[in-house]
Amino acid sequence: MTAPPISEQPDTGTGEDQLGGLIVGDVGFADALTNAGAPQELIDLLVFITTTFQSVSFSEADILGWIDEANNAGVDGNRTLDQLRSDILSFRVGEDTIKAWYAQQTGEAVENIDDATIGGLLDGTITFSSVIADSEQPKVVFEVGGGDLADTPGPVGGAGTVIPSGASLVKVTNPLGSDADALYFLQYNVFGVSIAYEVGDEGELEALFPGGVADFDSLVTFDGAQFDESSIITVGPLDEIIGADESLQSIFERDLAALGLEGVPDWILEDDTASALMVLSIQEGWSAARTANELAGTAAFQERYGAFDAVATFLGTDDPLAVTEVYQQWEGQLRASLLAIRGPQTDVSDEYLTELISTGWSPEQIIPVLTAEMDLFDNPDHLDQTNAILESFGLAPVDEDGFIDILTGTAPSDIYQAINAALQLQSLTDAGVDIDAEFVAALGGVPDEGVVSGDAFSDAAKETALLIARNFGALQTEQFGLTQEDLVSVIFGQNNPETGKTAAEIEQSLQSIQRTFAAQASGFSGATSFLNEAGELQIAGFQNL
Repeated sequence: MTAPPISEQPDTGTGEDQLGGLIVGDVGFADALTNAGAPQELIDLLVFITTTFQSVSFSEADILGWIDEANNAGVDGNRTLDQLRSDILSFRVGEDTIKAWYAQQTGEAVENIDDATIGGLLDGTITFSSVIADSEQPKVVFEVGGGDLADTPGPVGGAGTVIPSGASLVKVTNPLGSDADALYFLQYNVFGVSIAYEVGDEGELEALFPGGVADFDSLVTFDGAQFDESSIITVGPLDEIIGADESLQSIFERDLAALGLEGVPDWILEDDTASALMVLSIQEGWSAARTANELAGTAAFQERYGAFDAVATFLGTDDPLAVTEVYQQWEGQLRASLLAIRGPQTDVSDEYLTELISTGWSPEQIIPVLTAEMDLFDNPDHLDQTNAILESFGLAPVDEDGFIDILTGTAPSDIYQAINAALQLQSLTDAGVDIDAEFVAALGGVPDEGVVSGDAFSDAAKETALLIARNFGALQTEQFGLTQEDLVSVIFGQNNPETGKTAAEIEQSLQSIQRTFAAQASGFSGATSFLNEAGELQIAGFQNL
């Protein structure tokens, strides 16, 4: 959907509309945007662009997408209106194009226009209408390339030269590294990057386009130093694109598809250096490995993959392709887990995911933490119960972060000893063993790395209860010097912390009890008899020997 040229528009006495600080010219186009539900700020912007930078065109899908985003600005990850405005101007018109327009509108030399001025035009702090109002000439209509998506060829010279649409002619005087007085280039805007193809000197220009400069709608002039310092990237000779019957943007998009990419990621598009490298990689056919290595050196890459070093350390390699592949897999796993555990309103931004990944933990390690958080949220009394246990063992209570450390196995060992001792005591109590908590706490021998399962001590507790029942009489009479605490100690393989009696000593006492009980139970079994000197019958049980 492209606004018709100004010559074909009805004479509406365009005038200025201060809404958004833009010139509203094409009433029909503006009405169509209004009917589509576009907010006024977006209408003003698109009408201004299409009536000022006439080589810029937008598809209907583009416009409908922007309308939807503008009506939901700042919600669910959408850009704000200011961000949307800036991105459309930056990536669909191009900063260099805006700078060239500003130079023509104000008469100021391109090299004297600072970044703050262009930045102000992008973010709206400097309005286009104010620039025009302060200018001594009418509004400039600028016929240059700016991310043109139209599938129609550009200028056709007398020699039949066809080039992709959306080109602007650039003249470079005193070009560096050349003996020519001037060289000409065709400039395009692809993915927000200004790229240029070298045509040659004036004779070579006229050989391809007999009308020379007149074959083009605009001409921007730099001297050699200015051109060298500009953001325009020279990618090759014009021969590379002569005869192309589609837009340059379409050509690059097709090349991206051949690499298995649906498009250029936003973090690349939003950075001049990264986007320039991406365009070069497509233009020159770099391998994926080379492209990744080149991008890895940019500030944009380092910001996008802020936890790169953590993943590289985990993998044991700093190869950008390998690390970013795993990095994105981790992001996907974490994003899905966050949404499942915390709900649809949770923060799943790249920035937050990077914060999680930068801990050096894999999703397999992080997801239990998230689950622990949800457990704490759903069961806040668990924290109180845990602190009651810790305080009963003389330990300081923990806060929510400390509780999550307990659940994820990263708390100090004395905390796990206390919690596991409490579970041990509970198992003994459930089995009917009446024992002091202080004794169990002093007994030791419980795991100090993580919380054991609830039934980890149940078998031992039942065995303890059975042993106490079997030896109840001996315990009551204290005939063998054994106590209930001794039996608890030996079952759990520990020395008695109160008496210092070793587990081996306790075991020997138990064996003595067993031998005594066995002898008492055997009667005459296994016994022998004999007559003594007095002629009396004597019976000796072997069990008592």
